Formats: sequence, C-alpha cells, structure tokens
Amino acid sequence: MHYSGIIIAFLCLTAIAKAAPLVSLSRIENNCTTWQVVEEDITDELKELALIHLPSQEKIIKQIENYRPKDISHLPAATRESSFLVDMSYTLPQDIKDGKGNILYPKGYRWNPLDFLPFSGSLLILDGSREQINWLMATSYAKNPAVRIFLAGGDAASLAEKLQRPVFYLTKGVAQRLHLKAAPSLVTKKEKRLLVEELVISQQNLEQKDERKKETAP
Repeated sequence: MHYSGIIIAFLCLTAIAKAAPLVSLSRIENNCTTWQVVEEDITDELKELALIHLPSQEKIIKQIENYRPKDISHLPAATRESSFLVDMSYTLPQDIKDGKGNILYPKGYRWNPLDFLPFSGSLLILDGSREQINWLMATSYAKNPAVRIFLAGGDAASLAEKLQRPVFYLTKGVAQRLHLKAAPSLVTKKEKRLLVEELVISQQNLEQKDERKKETAP
C-alpha cells in the first residue's frame, strides 16, 4: 500500500504537468510593464540631512574655543615663594584579580608611577589672569615646548594661539593630586618625586622686564 500510494501520487502530478499550458518567456516579457525609479538616492538624502543637522566648521571651532571644563580648579595668586615635594605613590584599596580570580596585585600594594612612566620637561600652572599671562610671555617658558601650560582660569584657546602649542585647563583632580595651592607653580621631577615651586610675580619684576623690552626695541 505504501508503494502504490507513491506511484498514484506520481502519476497524478505527471498528468497535471502535461495538462498545464506552457507560457513562453517572450510572452512574459512582452506583457510586463516597467516604471522608472523615482525615489531619491539614499546617499544624497544622507548628505542633505548632514548639511541640515550637523554644525558648520565655524560653529565647531567656536565650540572648541569656548570650551571650559566644569571642574576647573581656581587657584589664588602666590604671595610668597615656597617649594615642596609630592610623592606620587599609590596604594591599592582592593585586590586586582585576573579573569580567573587569581590575585595579580594584593590590596595595600604600593607603587610609584614615576618608576614606570617618563616625566620629561615641566608643568607651569597659571591662574589665567592678564598679569600672569604677561609674565609668562616675558619668560623663556613661553618659547619652550617642553613646558606644558595649565590654566586655573582664563582663556586657553587664545593663549594656545599666542604660544602656537597646546594649553590645558587645570582640573580639580590634577590640582589635588599635585597638592597645588597657588599660581604660578612650576612642577618638575626630582628623583622619584615631583617638586612643586610656587613663584611670586612682583610688579617690580614686571616693570623691569617692560623697561628691558623698550630698550631693546628698534
């Protein structure tokens, strides 16, 4: 019964196939109607959307120039010269484990990043006031690219344009880590620690430098 059922089904399918009219491809082609594509190219649409919604180059530059981090650390002007050393060593508050749970560095492990990372040049922190900017421009720091400038206020973009090199804002995290309390402060490496020197800008020094500039001017 099983094989006879298969044979009967095969014969039925054969009969249906013979009875079905054959349609030539030429008839199908002749009877089909085509239309021209009228939808816009997706690439052109994306370009138009970009022009509408994306800010212009001028606007982007303006945003960069006006950028101010929310956590700028404002420092008072230094009133006396002083210096101190800062130990950059860090103690782990918890175990550092690998993916299998093995302890790589135990809680309480102490390490100094200056043992592994180079610290060349120096950091000069200014409060961003006109007085300190004028003082900077009269010193050798202004032309020394190894001196990285950090502002605790003021306009970093305009100063960067004058110096023709990057200028950064001083954030609270950096100020706290370096124990900065006043500006200008000069930070350099001394053996395994950082030396912070608070500098005093006196009006007398500024006037003397202005006189030297007048004397050397053509």
